[in-house]
Parts: sequence; structure tokens; C-alpha cells
Amino acid sequence: MSTQQRTTKDILLLIPLSALSFADPITDILTLMEYYSAGHKNWFIVGLLFMITPFPAFWAFFYGTSKNSDARCAYDMMCLCGCHPFTVAFYRLEAFVVCGIKKFWKGEEIVKGQYEYDVLKATEQSASFEALFESAPQLVIQLYVVSVQIEPVNTIQIISLPVSFLSLVWAFQEEIPNKPMKYKILDFLTKFFLLSTRLLAITYFVVGFTWLLIAILVFHFISLRIMHCIWPYANAVKTCTCTCENVLFWWFFFGSSWIGYEPFDEEGLETETARKHLRLIHFLSYCVIVLENVIMILLYYVDFGAPYKTFREWYSLPVTVYVCLFSIITFVLRFMFVHYFLLNDNYVHPE
Repeated sequence: MSTQQRTTKDILLLIPLSALSFADPITDILTLMEYYSAGHKNWFIVGLLFMITPFPAFWAFFYGTSKNSDARCAYDMMCLCGCHPFTVAFYRLEAFVVCGIKKFWKGEEIVKGQYEYDVLKATEQSASFEALFESAPQLVIQLYVVSVQIEPVNTIQIISLPVSFLSLVWAFQEEIPNKPMKYKILDFLTKFFLLSTRLLAITYFVVGFTWLLIAILVFHFISLRIMHCIWPYANAVKTCTCTCENVLFWWFFFGSSWIGYEPFDEEGLETETARKHLRLIHFLSYCVIVLENVIMILLYYVDFGAPYKTFREWYSLPVTVYVCLFSIITFVLRFMFVHYFLLNDNYVHPE
């Protein structure tokens, strides 16, 4: 969901988010160095591949906002057009400077259609791509390694896990105008539980059935695509003829589907039919997520020659209970929050 105007809070928030964007890749790089020094070359290579996966999306975002500004083009060249893991951090710093000059120095508003608005929007989109294709996979890899490695867990691994998860959760925090603070907190908590249960289920499934995860993700993506075809709603399918934008859209759609997050644009839901279709899609997709999470976490206890059976520590049972219980609770809370508060025309914000 998007707003037509950016506030002072949106701009000031770029400072701590820039620090987080620096901390996340730094801790990931140090963790990969630990894997390499310990002789775990496979973990190192897989982690390195996911670190460079978002780079093509960064190129597109840089190009999309630099073609109308010579200064922006020069900044792109200085930042190597996004060919490094600190792209989002530099992007957020640039957005803070560009938007700060317009908002604080000139005293002008930042509204949709302006260059500064586009830069800030592209910053958020690049952060989402980094979260989906770098932070989330790195988090799964690190949780997997912690579960199966023989060596003691290093300090940098412990630090990297919460940093990656915070970066992931915050990338999907959106501005919710005209709603009380308690609903913004509920939005954050439901996304926290949604992402944590999904990633923990995937991690425990990967321990015993590494390559079968691909089948689970493909099944989830296809099921979502079928739902969108059966119950289309406005703006659910891109009509842009630009090949680059279509590729980015489907790339983002696949990335958001594998972690269980269903993005949508509130601007395309003016009719009751569109909202009804979206409710059906959300309800069925959440049901699929709950079933997948429960099945994946329970298969962790099934012995089909899993090589790491001896590494099932004491915390595996609490994690299993957490995933099964909070997958259901989050499904109910998230569905009610989105469709009975955010998208309900009859909801009146109390003064």
C-alpha cells in the first residue's frame, strides 16, 4: 500500500535504515568468511551466490531514476551501478540527501510524480529485493548451518541472524496513514510472526530434504498464480509493456511468495468485487502457507536417511510448537487485520 505524500518521518527514518543496510551485508560477509576459514566451501559458495542475486534488480532501479538526472547518473557511476552488497545503504543515504534538501531546506512537500518521490520509492523497492533475495536466503543458510555444524557457534553468526531478520521484516513495513498506533504495531508483529514461522519451517525442512525445497517453492508459486488467474483483481497483473518492469514484477512476485508474503496495492481495490477476490486469494494462500509450514516442520522428525539426525537439539521441539501454533495464529490475525481494518470502508478512525 502506498501514500501520495512523504512525511518528515519517512525521511528521518532513512538514517537508521542506512546503518542497518550497512550492518546486514557486513555481518553476512564476516559469516561467509567464517565458513570459508572453517573449510565449509559449499556453504560459502551458496551464501556468496545469494549475496549477488539482487544485483540485476539494483541495475534496473538505478537506471530508472538516473535517466532524468545528470547528478543521479554520476552518483550511479560512483556507486558502480549497484554491483556491490552495500547498494541499498548508499541508495538510502542518497534518498535522505535528495529528499532532505527538498523537505527541510526548501520547505517543499514531496508528492507522487516528483523526482524525489521516485527516488524514495525506488529505495524502498531495492530494499525489498535485497530482503527477498539476500537477507532471507542468508538467514535460512545461517539457521541451517547453526543447526548442523559440529563447531561451536561463532559470535558473528549470533549477531548476523537478528540483523538479517530485522532487515527482512523492516523491508516490508509500509506507511499506514490515518490508523492508530496499535494497528501499526499489530502490522509489524503479524509480519514478524509470518516471516519467522515460514523461515524456521523452511530451515528445518532443508536439514533433511535439501533439494526438495525447490518443489515446495515451485508448488507455492504455481498455486498463487492459479489463484490470481481465477480471481483477478485490479492491478493484480501488470499491464505495462516494458519488458524490464514485467521481469521485475514477476521476480518480486516469486520472491515474496516463497517467504509467504502477499503484497497488494490498495489503489486498485475500489470495488467490492476486487476486495472479495483479494480476500479469497489471501485466505487460500494463508491456508497453503499454514499447511506447508506444518508439513515441513513435522517432516524434520521423519528419518529418510537424513544425514543430520544426530543434531536434533533440545530446542527443536519448542521451535516446532512455535511454528505450528503461530502459523495458525498469524493467519487469523493477519487476515483480520488486512481485510477488516485496512480495507474496510466502514472503519472509522477514532479521534
